[in-house]
Amino acid sequence: MSTAESATPIIDVPTVDELNGDWRSRISPFEYKALGTALIRANMIIVSTVEKVLAESGLTYSRFVVLSLLEGRGEKGMPLKALSRATFLHPASLTYVIDKLEDRGLVRRVPSEEDRRSVTAEITDSGRKLISAAQSPLIDCHWGLSSLTAGEAYLGTTLLSKIMPMDKAEFQRIVETTDI
Repeated sequence: MSTAESATPIIDVPTVDELNGDWRSRISPFEYKALGTALIRANMIIVSTVEKVLAESGLTYSRFVVLSLLEGRGEKGMPLKALSRATFLHPASLTYVIDKLEDRGLVRRVPSEEDRRSVTAEITDSGRKLISAAQSPLIDCHWGLSSLTAGEAYLGTTLLSKIMPMDKAEFQRIVETTDI
């Protein structure tokens, strides 16, 4: 089989610029649809890149996010309900993620002392070691954003903060009103 025959076929998907031309004539204001589509496609590309890097550590993106949040909580851990909201993972999906992390000894479930119906997830020392080791390759690949300069990344963060607030109180409000 020749190289040309074994190469992955090119998917005929219009670029955002091509879509802009089509949308400009049909949608007003088209800029929002164009930006929304660009952000969704960029997210897919970034998550795909990050997933490949994390796979070397035996992690998926969801498992990495859960471990990162738990690491940031220190010894306190986090109730599963709050963890579900903070990660935007459906409770059933979060249960699966926690099961897999627990199977590897990276997290543990601890019954709440205040509410017997509630369970808290805590990161273990093994989980801390793994999350620390997984950070370096992500930094090396610029979190899938290596095509941007540091200035462009800062500008992107600034612009996106208008959509995704950096303020904890506003983020909390969004999390509490999001139906997952």
